[in-house]
Amino acid sequence: MFGYLYVVKQFYLGLANNENFNGIIKQIDKLIDETDFSKLYNEKIRLFSIGFNVEENKLTESYYDLLASEARQASLVAIAKKDVSSKHWYNLSRTLTILNRYKGLISWSGTAFEYLMPNVNIPKYPGSLLDESCKFMIMSQKEYTRKLGIPWGISESAFNLKDLSNNYQYKAFGIPWLRIKKGTRRRISRV
Repeated sequence: MFGYLYVVKQFYLGLANNENFNGIIKQIDKLIDETDFSKLYNEKIRLFSIGFNVEENKLTESYYDLLASEARQASLVAIAKKDVSSKHWYNLSRTLTILNRYKGLISWSGTAFEYLMPNVNIPKYPGSLLDESCKFMIMSQKEYTRKLGIPWGISESAFNLKDLSNNYQYKAFGIPWLRIKKGTRRRISRV
């Protein structure tokens, strides 16, 4: 979210009459400045927790520990704000997988979202690990979906199963060899 606040702020600063938007710019600055990422940070292992357990008054013991994750935006913003040490960046896993002699980072669910979403407002540089991993993910998506006869771009989405309140269910669908998460065997099929 905070990466997008920076983008919105830059948009308003770039307008010719940005003095009309000073109030909005100040609100954005306040949101950014008052957010303390260190509250979700485990200093000992240098990773962000995925949440806070209010009943137990402590961080959950699951962590954002993968570089191929939408959470890397929060990591960069927290480091830039000096809420956490830059050493955190080096604790993000860079585990690779392979397909057809090409390598790329693995993610939690193997979704397009995890690889591509952070690139909306964080540059990736040609030839870098993140750039090559995005290309690898796209190649993997195309390979997997070609066999299924469906378009590539598999990601998180609602699907045709409703709960007791008649709400559609939501799930991360991903490419099997790109993901760490097990137990996501629900079949992807054509509509």
